[in-house]
Amino acid sequence: MGTGLLKLKILLILVIVLILIGGCVHAPSGSNTPEEALREIHKNDDYAPQVIDILEIVEVNSSRVLAIYEVLTEEGEEDILIGDLELNERNNWILTNAINIGLPSHKDILDITSSTINFQAGYRKKSDENEDLIIVDIGDIDLEIWIQIK
Repeated sequence: MGTGLLKLKILLILVIVLILIGGCVHAPSGSNTPEEALREIHKNDDYAPQVIDILEIVEVNSSRVLAIYEVLTEEGEEDILIGDLELNERNNWILTNAINIGLPSHKDILDITSSTINFQAGYRKKSDENEDLIIVDIGDIDLEIWIQIK
């Protein structure tokens, strides 16, 4: 009689474990908005910098956006990043990659271009010429961010 009760307890524990594992596997990954996805990265990944401010979200198409955002690094320094966010198969926004374009106060900032396989970006002096670029005004008197989709 004791072994039957023990087997029943073990079976019950196994069923509960399988249900919990199944729930974890099918849990949605990502967030409902690009802003949420950016802010969740730091909470979920220790290596990701903390988002201080989202400067702008630029829609590339209905399932892809580029986010320009300011972060606080582990060293306590601020940087500006551009993140590529896409909708996954569950309609949740996920950050697929990001590049650091530095701060506009860096002395050689106009000579620096950062890129991924999907886009490149950097700073330039304000201009009326767009040359098929996405231009983001960051409030700086002389500089703006340019982004070129590859």
